[in-house]
Amino acid sequence: MNFEQAIKEIQQQESKIAEEKKKIRETAILQVKELVKIFDIKSEEIFLTGQSKKKGQENLDFSDFEAGKVYAHGTDSYVFGAKGQRPKWLKDLVRQGKTAQDLLKK
Repeated sequence: MNFEQAIKEIQQQESKIAEEKKKIRETAILQVKELVKIFDIKSEEIFLTGQSKKKGQENLDFSDFEAGKVYAHGTDSYVFGAKGQRPKWLKDLVRQGKTAQDLLKK
């Protein structure tokens, strides 16, 4: 067997593999769609929404913190205006169960 014939056979095998892979993929997609319909699965239940989380990143809820309001803890040296990156002290308090209402500066 010469090299040209060997290359041609390899290319034919690769083509057959690609076709088979395409058929299997199409079947898998149909099965997934059927399961999504049967169980009324939402994309949020399967895929991450928004920004992807970095490895080890926590999922803390800051949804109640409103821009324009000032949140503080203890002294005025710990103040957050609900814009920009959240300070470490705020993340620590949210981890401990504090809410936006608890920290709203009066």
